[in-house]
Amino acid sequence: MLVPFVIDAESLAPDAEWPPPVQRACHRDLLDIWLRIGVLVYDGPSLLQSRLYRSIQALPQALRSDWQKMLQRGPVLPAAAWTGTVDVMSLDHLATAARVALVEDARAEVEFQLQDQDEDLRNAKGAEISVCRIVAANRASPFLNALALSGVHIEPKDRFDEIWELRFSQLARADIKTVNIVDRYAVGKHYGHRQTSASGLSGLARFLTMLDRTASGDRTVTVFSQWTPELNASPKKTIGDIEVDMRQILTRLSNHRIKRLRVCMVGSSGFREDSHDRFIRFGDYVWDIGIGLEVFEGAHAPKRSSATFKTGNAVIESYRRVESELSGYRDVQVCELR
Repeated sequence: MLVPFVIDAESLAPDAEWPPPVQRACHRDLLDIWLRIGVLVYDGPSLLQSRLYRSIQALPQALRSDWQKMLQRGPVLPAAAWTGTVDVMSLDHLATAARVALVEDARAEVEFQLQDQDEDLRNAKGAEISVCRIVAANRASPFLNALALSGVHIEPKDRFDEIWELRFSQLARADIKTVNIVDRYAVGKHYGHRQTSASGLSGLARFLTMLDRTASGDRTVTVFSQWTPELNASPKKTIGDIEVDMRQILTRLSNHRIKRLRVCMVGSSGFREDSHDRFIRFGDYVWDIGIGLEVFEGAHAPKRSSATFKTGNAVIESYRRVESELSGYRDVQVCELR
């Protein structure tokens, strides 16, 4: 769901002709779209060694402070073998790492021939990346298209791999270490799927497989689920049985990116009848999914599902509270695999 974007390192410095309020508005609009829907792609072996970071340190104090706060929470990704300059020659390479390239006005006009009427966005030289003026970053069509998608339903015709690539892959690639799943039916449906399907993966197993395949580094995953009828049927499953089965899933993963898997099995008192929260939280980003991990069962989603992408401190804190409350119930049983 996140849109990867690059910024020309030399373009980050504010236009000297702009008054300070205009400078701050430009940069805050950029930081806001990054917070809501973007992932910043940087040059160099690490962010601290990048030309972009040096440009940030050279910003006026007020702007630098805003950037430093965002760097502490905003998702980032490296771009291999990139010098930090956005020009026509670099676009084909950058298209493998980003969907938006931001440049200052002069470079936009001279290097890419963007006219005044093009300040919103235009595709550049046929490459699969769009060039946009920094001042118009929040109007770049890849960002706007992603925001528009943030409330669109998942349809039965949607393939599981398309759902993953469109909505989850950039979250998995970003440097987000923790992934939490709240789905009262996830573990029960895993067992039910295994008993009724001759082939294929359950939604839970497929999600973990896709995460392992896509993640850019090690991840910690926590699953909150409930003792559903599938688990209470004879022979009744125990937390030990679940641990054995989850370990089998981890053993089959090819990249072994999931270094810690914690499964919290909550009694019916935790998942109240009027509480149907089913969501996946990647750090400070949440996907509310109406039918939860069921969307990953089979080649296509089995039925239509609501899907809403959310972020923001207050919003995410409310989801953290749900997780905390589920963890705190007396009857919760936990297995943890490393």
